[in-house]
Amino acid sequence: MDDPALEPLLHAQALRGLARLNRFSRSASILWAPIGQLASEAGKTPLRLLDLATGAGDLPVELWRRTRPFDSRHGLPSILLGTGWPWARSGFRPIPRPPASGSWPSDPERTRGTGVNRGATPPGRGGAPRAGLSLTVAGCDRSPVAIEQARARARRAAAPIEFFVADALTDPLPSGYDILTCSLFLHHLSDDDAVTLLQRMAHAAQHLVLVNDLVRGVPGLALAVVGTRFLSRSPVVHADGPQSVRAAYTIEEVCALASRAGLAGASVERRWPCRFLLSWRKVSDTFSSVG
Repeated sequence: MDDPALEPLLHAQALRGLARLNRFSRSASILWAPIGQLASEAGKTPLRLLDLATGAGDLPVELWRRTRPFDSRHGLPSILLGTGWPWARSGFRPIPRPPASGSWPSDPERTRGTGVNRGATPPGRGGAPRAGLSLTVAGCDRSPVAIEQARARARRAAAPIEFFVADALTDPLPSGYDILTCSLFLHHLSDDDAVTLLQRMAHAAQHLVLVNDLVRGVPGLALAVVGTRFLSRSPVVHADGPQSVRAAYTIEEVCALASRAGLAGASVERRWPCRFLLSWRKVSDTFSSVG
């Protein structure tokens, strides 16, 4: 999918397949909780988010939808709706209930710095922000084909999202964004380029950096082989999925990359299915002036 010589029609088909995989893996939910925590601290202060290597723009559109107090198609609170497959076509996403004990068990492995502790909220819960928060969303990608797809997706959703062509590794990243996110891109990079990306994100973000990506391992490889064929007809996705898992990093390797990039205090948490979320806040980060 990274081949610049890839035929535009095959590229567009692959991007649609990747968007479907993102819906199945609830990538937007992985990012949503830390965004909500920041929004709670910001109070009424508007936030701006930029998604790097955005692909077809499905994650920015879904994040924008979750900020809306009501969904224009169904007249329902947007927090009750989602794009989880196979309910995406109807706009319905079941909301998980807590166990009888009233609390969620400690399950995902959580890594902060070089230590490991267990206990994290399940995907999509915990710090999820309220619908109606003020969040401006944008996305960029080095591929004009991807940006064309992203803009079309935003038009269909009536989402006021700016998508623009930019290479996250070489082009200047715009300033003024509170949150920088990046999903399913890190595994395409060498160690040095991955460190460069993290450094650039940390420098450009005013408050929060979020990186959502694959974890290398046998379970993830098996899921990629089956899932890409079940959720997409794209031959590019069929080949790229397993190859991406083989090229992905382990949790320990991501921690080492974050350390090399100077992201002191960064956390790396396991997320279903076979994903991780790296999150980092600036040390001087504060919303104390918010009333």
